[in-house]
Amino acid sequence: MFAYIRLGFTLLWILFMFSFRMIGLLFLPFSPRIDEWFRRVVFVNCSKGIMACMGVRLRVEGTPPKAPFYLITNHISLVDIFVIASQLGCVFVSKAELGDWPVGGFITRRMKTIYINRSSKRDTRRVNQEITDVMQSGLGVVAFPESTTTQDGYMLPFKPALLQSAIDLEMPVHVASLWYGTPENPQRGIEKILWKDGTTALGNFINIAGVGGCECRLVFSEETVSAPERRELAQKAQEAVARIHTPIA
Repeated sequence: MFAYIRLGFTLLWILFMFSFRMIGLLFLPFSPRIDEWFRRVVFVNCSKGIMACMGVRLRVEGTPPKAPFYLITNHISLVDIFVIASQLGCVFVSKAELGDWPVGGFITRRMKTIYINRSSKRDTRRVNQEITDVMQSGLGVVAFPESTTTQDGYMLPFKPALLQSAIDLEMPVHVASLWYGTPENPQRGIEKILWKDGTTALGNFINIAGVGGCECRLVFSEETVSAPERRELAQKAQEAVARIHTPIA
């Protein structure tokens, strides 16, 4: 029951904050810079409010990168997006299904989300070009190279497909690590926080909100990685994340 109360407050907060996002869109034809200011401010503060509603306490270590940047990190749960957005107000690369959600798709499009069809290898070229365009416009991009969420708390192999834009722009890749913990009941927390296959986004939200509070540690590495080839870059990035990462299992 308490989780649904948290959900209600979250939805009200999103509606309240998104009304300000719509104000920014009114400026888009005249001043894209003003529109971007509204997008970023709304994304940062909306994400902080969502975490508060869910009972997520955040601790940040390291220095967040300054835009334009390309950052990759491990992927554990739905809340990952809000944790990172609360610090960076960035543009995310997300699965195409998100754009089909009636409300979620409308909102994420206004946050400049880049959608990728994971089942189509041909879509990779288009997505890499979109990532390039966004970074060239001066914004930061965040991607989850595991392509899905971990099912057991340990990192999955990083896939190289979406790293071509960083190579083309000769831009070093920043890395970060996400960790969650529930000191009161660690094992129950792990099961609830992980976004397991077959669980909807709403289901993952309810699971986390029902835990009764959890801690998140977001670690930005001082190290950046570069390589002339995607597979090598993916390997170096995973090694860099592993050096600052703590599995939640």
